[in-house]
Amino acid sequence: MRVLNKKLIGIGITDQNLATKLSGDVMKTHLALVQQTQNVSSAADTNTDQLTDKEAMFYQEVLMEAGSATIKALRLGDTTKMLAGLVSLTYTALQAFATRNHAPIENVGEGYQIYQKLIIMQLLSAKLHNCSSGQLTSYAELYYVCANLASGYLNANFDKAFIAYHEWQQVCQVSKEDCISKRPDLAECLFE
Repeated sequence: MRVLNKKLIGIGITDQNLATKLSGDVMKTHLALVQQTQNVSSAADTNTDQLTDKEAMFYQEVLMEAGSATIKALRLGDTTKMLAGLVSLTYTALQAFATRNHAPIENVGEGYQIYQKLIIMQLLSAKLHNCSSGQLTSYAELYYVCANLASGYLNANFDKAFIAYHEWQQVCQVSKEDCISKRPDLAECLFE
């Protein structure tokens, strides 16, 4: 079993026990939504588990922006913005995943239950770094970790938040003006 990094060893976090108990069915449903709007390049080899260098760099740039906003919201304690960041990370991870003809990856890990801000920041940073490899499994791991943090740490309805974000993304494809003015309010996805 691969260990994330030396700082996480001390608290017993490994790849096997950080994943959420979400099933592959949830990922399958969300992936299908993303694939509806995804334009896959005809030049891409869709039967591989590896993104091209150019694709990996593009998605890494988008993930780093969303990751930065998410970590800032975590530091400030802004749960609504953190939820938006986590959903943005999962959506982008699935966009990268959707570039290949690959079945959703089943989550076999145990639930992640250590909810300390510094540990969460380290976990997200490690998962974002792993995505720079362009491996589909890294994007799936990021999806499951973010989904678990949204559901467990933030006590949010992750599915509802993901669907609201997806609907907003569809608006953004049609009109940039509406994209800015119709940003979803994910506060209604948080349980009190």
